[in-house]
Amino acid sequence: MKEKYNWWDACKSSFIISTPILIWKLPEIIAAIKA
Repeated sequence: MKEKYNWWDACKSSFIISTPILIWKLPEIIAAIKA
């Protein structure tokens, strides 16, 4: 149970950290796809 919680906690943390980066990079990614 504790391992599962730690894994889930790590996933949540990385998701929270990566979401603003993804939003910030999104226009750049879209431009790269369209180019």
